[in-house]
Amino acid sequence: MSSFIFLLSLTVSFTLFASPSIADDDAPGRGTSAAANASDVPNDLITQACAIAPNKDLCQQIINSDNMTPKKDLNDLAFITFEAASTKTVSNIEYITRTSDTADDSSLKQIFQECEEQYEGAIDDVDNSVNYLASRTKDDDIQIDGLMKDAVASIEACQNIVHGKGPKADQLTKMNLELLDMLKNAVAVFHVIK
Repeated sequence: MSSFIFLLSLTVSFTLFASPSIADDDAPGRGTSAAANASDVPNDLITQACAIAPNKDLCQQIINSDNMTPKKDLNDLAFITFEAASTKTVSNIEYITRTSDTADDSSLKQIFQECEEQYEGAIDDVDNSVNYLASRTKDDDIQIDGLMKDAVASIEACQNIVHGKGPKADQLTKMNLELLDMLKNAVAVFHVIK
């Protein structure tokens, strides 16, 4: 399982940091003029993207903190929120795996293994959504929406498993809530562009 997580992290890293000489400059998440893109994005575009986000401040912070992705339109901004959710999902499952592998308490180990299963589904759902969004057509909208909602449901299932189960579980509870904010914001931004 640890090798799966390592390979998944490596894949996400390569996806996030593709070489500009290889990457398509017009594709979401790619580009060579990061500084210009970050300063050229109108605040009203970001405000529009995050208009129905449950956590508007976090939504705007995530978009503003990305200096690598072009910010030409709402689809680019949605892509940024999806990529951020993907990165956070991978980070959380790495914590879950480490904690599960080192847990002395068998009940805690079981809890983390159950969450790991939920996260594996969420990672697939979020990554597939990112891929659909990168080459989005209107026909993909139902698929993207369903995948992101499935990812939210998986993290909520993990949250139900770990809630109130002690200090190590409390850390995962905090991480789950942060990820849920990011996922729900990404879904909201996507709904703006649908």
